Amino acid sequence: MKHFIFFYIFLAAFTAAFSQAPARINYQAVVRDANGTLITSGTIGLGISIHDAITGGNLLYYENHYGIAPNAFGVVNVQIGGGTVIFGNFSTLNWGGGAKFLQVYVNSNPIGSRVQMVSVPYAFHATKADTASRAILANTATLAVNANNSDTATVARKLYQRYTGPTSFTVPGTSITATYSNSYYWSENEHVYAVFTTPADITWLQAQELARKAKGHLITITTPEENTFLINNVFTPLNSAGYGGTPLGLTDIYMEGYFWWVTGEIPVTGLNAGYGNWNATEPNNSGPGEDVCEILFSANYKWNDCGANFTYRCVVVEYSNTLRP
Repeated sequence: MKHFIFFYIFLAAFTAAFSQAPARINYQAVVRDANGTLITSGTIGLGISIHDAITGGNLLYYENHYGIAPNAFGVVNVQIGGGTVIFGNFSTLNWGGGAKFLQVYVNSNPIGSRVQMVSVPYAFHATKADTASRAILANTATLAVNANNSDTATVARKLYQRYTGPTSFTVPGTSITATYSNSYYWSENEHVYAVFTTPADITWLQAQELARKAKGHLITITTPEENTFLINNVFTPLNSAGYGGTPLGLTDIYMEGYFWWVTGEIPVTGLNAGYGNWNATEPNNSGPGEDVCEILFSANYKWNDCGANFTYRCVVVEYSNTLRP
């Protein structure tokens, strides 16, 4: 039986100061069944998504909370930003970049309409002063402050044409070491693509965590020109080195058959569909849980939908012009 849920959203309490712990938003709701009776036993799955429009628009963030047990009054409590991330990155949401709208799901079913998030979440924006934002784009705050009106801008741009982060680190949730091997800069979009390899298999989900730890995201390919650049400069050398494929930052876990980039860019299929480079008959959702995607080097670098447990030994991490290595 589907649940109805009546929401009492509290956006005033955060877990801790930004310097001490990731910011989260406390969320409380009362759960009732279709007859209006309180749900006071068992567990539910609670999904939270954040969008940039009351209807349509872009999906900015999506997380799931599993095994949530209502109390004797039917109340459930979760912290937005503390669930299992399915899409996006809560810590990098641009709260100052326009209104944000919340959608809630119970056991994967959307409940009610989106509601606008107001006031307190935008306190997150207060931690990002203008000079701090520019500091993300430069090696130091001093360079950033001067970048708009001096030759420092040229210096900073040159630094961003390659990956400059750690050359090795442990893949989150594993004991496997990821090693940086090379990076490639495409002047058309000013993005950097860094290649990491591992001595043992890691899953798509672990690859996504690797990308986050490297302060980037899994590759998103939004134009034929970008795809050609990656094939010629990144994928072909990896194929020659014996790698079979790499994870693609594309998922339909939010809505079956409706693929979105992990960055929230224009969807590949569905409304306002963008560029896609699917293998023949793909995406076909032929196996259980084929909710993420990969690039198959042996299939002329075409895309395939696959399970999140599919494994890889090379991961391409992308850095946009607002998120630099």
